Formats: sequence, structure tokens, C-alpha cells
Amino acid sequence: SICFARGVSRTSRTVRMKGFGQIQISAVGPTTVQIVANRVEAALAFEDCGSVSVSGLEIATPDGNGAIGNSDKKHRLGSLDIGHCPRVDVRGCLLRCGGGTSPQRSCLSIRGWSESLGSFRATESVRVIGNRFTAGNLQEAVVVTDAIDVDISDNRFSVHPRASVAISIDRFISDKTWLANAV
Repeated sequence: SICFARGVSRTSRTVRMKGFGQIQISAVGPTTVQIVANRVEAALAFEDCGSVSVSGLEIATPDGNGAIGNSDKKHRLGSLDIGHCPRVDVRGCLLRCGGGTSPQRSCLSIRGWSESLGSFRATESVRVIGNRFTAGNLQEAVVVTDAIDVDISDNRFSVHPRASVAISIDRFISDKTWLANAV
């Protein structure tokens, strides 16, 4: 069990936890504890853990897709990214991701496939309850795949206001994915 102290924790790398048993991470509330990861696709990533429970945190990857190096782009990773874990519970969090010129990431991603392990494990139980999600331009708030019993309820969804994350037409034109779909 990990409980974060009040304040803002900043990182420029994804914090990864792999192969642990039951992980529980909590805070007093999303206005008291912030985890901000700049220039990465995922802030917190869990893989091959017995269960993952996250509550009361604000987790953000605010930079646009153009700020993330190509080696760090796995695509569709979440600011909170959970893979190959049979039980997942995310409650009372504020999850945010920056925008981009093409769909590449999410605020929360939960999946059964593990690329690094090269194996699949269905997520038996997913609970995503009472959270707030703010997704950037063309990004997803929640992505859940390979799950058996899913409850996504009582959440609020919004997008970044356009004026605060303006993307120039030059950035769209230089994005090969966007350009291929636009023509």
C-alpha cells in the first residue's frame, strides 16, 4: 500500500511497477496530490500485478503528442496505464492527458495483453467509478480491452478547452497518421 503526501510530484519518466501482488495507491483527494509526467505517454504504469487499486489521485500527462519522443510512443497508453492485471479498481481520481493531431493515447488504459511479457491475461474485474477525465484533442478518456466484468459508472468526462491547447495546421500536416486519414 502506497499513500502519497500532499503536493505535486513531477517526473519526466514513466513510473513502472511490474510483477507485484496487490497494489493499493491512495491519497486524500485529487486536489491534494498531483502526479504530473511531462514528455511521456504514461505517468504510472502497472504490469502483471495481482490487483491494482488507485484512489484519490490527480494524474496528468499534459504535453501534446508532439512533445513525446518517438521511442516513448507506444500509442493508446493511458496517463494511468494498467496491463496484464486480473483485478483493477480506479475511484475518485482526476485523470488528464494532453492532445494531439491523431488519436494516440488515453487518460486511462486497461488491457489484458502485455507487450513486454508477450502474453495475454484477461482482466477479470474492472471498476472505474466516480472519476473525472479530461482528454486532449483527439484522445480517448478510457480504453478497456480484454475484460470480463466491467463497471464504468458515475464518471465525468470533458475535453481541454481549445484555446488552452491550440494546435497549428502545420502540426496536423506533419502528422502522417492524420494526413493519411484526411486525404
